[in-house]
Amino acid sequence: ICEIFPGLAKVADRYSLIRSVRHEMSAHNDGSIEMLTGKTPQRPDPTSLAHSEHPDMGMITSRVRGRHPAGLPQYVGIPTKPFMTRPQYLGVRHTAFVTGDPAVSGFRPANLQLDAGLNAGRLADRLQLSAQFDRFRRQFAGTATG
Repeated sequence: ICEIFPGLAKVADRYSLIRSVRHEMSAHNDGSIEMLTGKTPQRPDPTSLAHSEHPDMGMITSRVRGRHPAGLPQYVGIPTKPFMTRPQYLGVRHTAFVTGDPAVSGFRPANLQLDAGLNAGRLADRLQLSAQFDRFRRQFAGTATG
């Protein structure tokens, strides 16, 4: 909240500043897992190579918010996502969209353009095929007997 971010003061009633975050884990990575997921790791990992057993708050928020109508990601990692968390039981679609480093010259986030050889027509065909499979699956589920 300073001259660089004047808009923050206008919405200060909508957020809180937290200045007292701490953990009691012996390894920084374990503390990060606890802070990001709200869950203490079952076993301490002094090597700091552990991965979470639960999704982080960004992934949970993505799940709760659902798909964005314009197809935008609900969780974005700038420049990267936390390496120690995994979406686990939520599914990979809730992992952070990694932008890359915006300070790099010629910055462009990855995965925002069609791959070579794929044009709008072929993409539309794939989307139509995917929708057709979804319809078949719903029809099959509706006719299945238990």
